[in-house]
Amino acid sequence: SSYVDLKGGTFKKLGANDVDYKLFDNNGNITSYVEVKVLDTTIAQSFPLCLTVRKLLKLIDKRLNPVVLWSCSDGIIYGKPYEINGELVWSTKLDDLEVKYINKKQFLYADKIIKLRELLMINELTGSSSNINNKQYLDELLLKLN
Repeated sequence: SSYVDLKGGTFKKLGANDVDYKLFDNNGNITSYVEVKVLDTTIAQSFPLCLTVRKLLKLIDKRLNPVVLWSCSDGIIYGKPYEINGELVWSTKLDDLEVKYINKKQFLYADKIIKLRELLMINELTGSSSNINNKQYLDELLLKLN
């Protein structure tokens, strides 16, 4: 729900043989599909990130703004599959083909975006009468960063 809180809208859990979630905007339109992996680590300790090729292909086959997301104890890591690069490896633990993501700079981090939003609100927009809705303005700025 952190990702939905960040982007707005609602979500629906999909079936066991599907990707994890379907996301909707505030008008009920489908905006994206998300595959979520829950990790018992902090963001700093989570790399390399791994995802089975099977799950990744299922997500990409949806064709509507696919997002991979890892939920960590201190925030979330996410990215669009076609914007992040990984290497294919055989996982003997899972007995399956995986994509291993090593480069931390390719991903977006919810804790950093939320912090940036707070800093902009405090430093740039406090007391600004020209912006009627500072939250909406900041959300638009953050979308440009993404």
